[in-house]
Amino acid sequence: MNTGMNLARDLVQSARTAAPRRSLAAAGVRAKGTYAGEGPAPARPVDATEVSLRQVMRHQAFPVCVVGSAIPPAYANPHAPGPLPAWASGLDADGAWPRHRMATLSSFTSVSLSPPIVSFALRHPSRMGDVIAHRGDRRFLVHLLAADQAGVSQRFADPRTQTEVGGDVQYWLHGEMPVLKGCLAVLECVAEKGTPVEVGDHTVWFGRVVRVLEVDKEKKPLLYVDRKYTTVEEA
Repeated sequence: MNTGMNLARDLVQSARTAAPRRSLAAAGVRAKGTYAGEGPAPARPVDATEVSLRQVMRHQAFPVCVVGSAIPPAYANPHAPGPLPAWASGLDADGAWPRHRMATLSSFTSVSLSPPIVSFALRHPSRMGDVIAHRGDRRFLVHLLAADQAGVSQRFADPRTQTEVGGDVQYWLHGEMPVLKGCLAVLECVAEKGTPVEVGDHTVWFGRVVRVLEVDKEKKPLLYVDRKYTTVEEA
């Protein structure tokens, strides 16, 4: 499986500390029920196959995407009765209550063209996954980033800034979902029934593409390989 969340993990760690990456054994697995980047990470025995697979996948180039959706109105309200779930609570950098969430990943792929189905994987549990799952329409956007959008990728790879779209919004779809400007393409999708599927420490999402919102054929894709951003060369 494409270990897409390696991108987010690498970027979050580089943003938070200049110290060397922890070893696989030190990284271990998160405490059950905690989101990525939170809670203790108890050590576990190193699996040689896991290490080898990580090394192989690290040298494969993957497209960088940002998945986003709007937090359901019932949860995007600090005065709602009862405690709010973690994925829908907390003020953003501007002191406003979050109404959307975005997440960077590199596990995006096309599964079927007829009907048009795409997929991606999220670390389990995932705030982004919880937002989509709690929407009645299970609708979300996939932004395929362009070569000059490394900064956008870094912002939404960090859970602390996944609700901050800043000045990067081109328009608001259905009045609630931010469509980022400058992307290679933007897809409007609806999660398929029966998804997500839990596989190992990730959940795999399948979404039907209901509309291709934006396409810029002049732009090159943003790729991630060997912990670095890159793009394709001219043909």
